[in-house]
Amino acid sequence: KFGNGRDRRGRSMAVLGRHVGAITPATMMAALRDHGEDASDGWSPDGDLPGATICMHAAGPGRGSQTTGSMVSHLHQDHPSHFFTGTAAPCTSLFKPAWVDTSLPDMGPAPTGVYDAATLYWRHEALHRATLQDYAALIRAYAPERDTLETASVTQALRTADRDRATRTAFVARCFEEA
Repeated sequence: KFGNGRDRRGRSMAVLGRHVGAITPATMMAALRDHGEDASDGWSPDGDLPGATICMHAAGPGRGSQTTGSMVSHLHQDHPSHFFTGTAAPCTSLFKPAWVDTSLPDMGPAPTGVYDAATLYWRHEALHRATLQDYAALIRAYAPERDTLETASVTQALRTADRDRATRTAFVARCFEEA
């Protein structure tokens, strides 16, 4: 109820319904970054209280819930690939590749409710919170670079998915370093 699940599900169905038969990992990532039908360059996370969007940001007591991690899976029959943020707010995050049998680079200790610069989650949360101060202007400052890097890594990940584990593990490490 408090996460506005019914409305978020409806919005998800509407966004994905436009791509029936042609849903890709990029389609899913864009859907997870969606801020609603009325979102525009001037969108602000505090502008639709107490509403909720697919990509949801906490905003005071009217909306205490927030997206805290996102994952997209490409379920290829022979070599499924997974992409996740490891951070909050997919709109400010970068999806990175992983496979079930590959190890992940060190992302620091598991995050807690207290800021810790040693964790990937909290390092990104500093960017996320700074972006929220002037979302429209600040997201434009880095979203193009995020999208270019993410498109390249997703494309290469799908080409690398059938390679040996060592190759894929090295690729995952490189993507995390670039991110």
